[in-house]
Amino acid sequence: GRSISNPTYHAIYFLPTPKGTYFDNFYKCEENACNTPPCSQICNFSRFNGIKSANLSLVENEDLPYTCPLGHWCDGTGRYACDAGRLANCTGLSSSDCAGACPRGFWCDRASTAPTPCPAGTVGWNESLSDERQCQLTPRGFYSAAGTSGSDKQPCGGPSVFCPRGSHIPQQVGPGNISAPVDGPKTRRSSQLTCPASSWCSGGEMFNCSANSYLNTSRPPEERTTQDACISCGPNSATKGSGHDLVAACDCNPGFYRDSLSSFAC
Repeated sequence: GRSISNPTYHAIYFLPTPKGTYFDNFYKCEENACNTPPCSQICNFSRFNGIKSANLSLVENEDLPYTCPLGHWCDGTGRYACDAGRLANCTGLSSSDCAGACPRGFWCDRASTAPTPCPAGTVGWNESLSDERQCQLTPRGFYSAAGTSGSDKQPCGGPSVFCPRGSHIPQQVGPGNISAPVDGPKTRRSSQLTCPASSWCSGGEMFNCSANSYLNTSRPPEERTTQDACISCGPNSATKGSGHDLVAACDCNPGFYRDSLSSFAC
């Protein structure tokens, strides 16, 4: 390979150096100084007129060549920043593969010495992400902490919580509301809806009034959070099944009749 000489200390350094190392004080000699490769030219700095590409700091007994530093790879002739999407968290790297692809759940900028986690509420589905904008919002019904890959995302939880797209923590269902969609898994609810007029709601779920009672629909949803929102039909009457929201569902027993307020004997 090529070599250079520092005549002050009579040291000769051969290029290229071993892979995973680099020579930081490289001088380009005259183009016509060496005509036949492999070039064995020794630059004569006493009449040097080449192009300097780094500060000259050749010192006697200095430890050369240098080990390739973090964030870079070195082929023995130069030092190069690892590409975005690659990780370079150790020294002595010798190829453009660097230390490997940026792991899932993270992204790596150019010359990254440590992966940067995708923000909470996003997912890094693939390896080799090179920009935070490649982290995608967490799907509906799930939540994610920082540095989450696709397999690490968490189901939202029970029906008392919901997780819209891009959630980093589950949200509590408000009083008088239910989690939705109600026809999906209870652990993956993604929104909340007002409690239906015919039900009372608690913990994100809706309930019907039990048999022999009916719902007081005049109460707003936030006040219909327990069985107390249901009104008993009273004595001498009953309903056919459960889930009624009108007093008319209360049928009088034989020998009784009902007005809009109470039961009376015939």
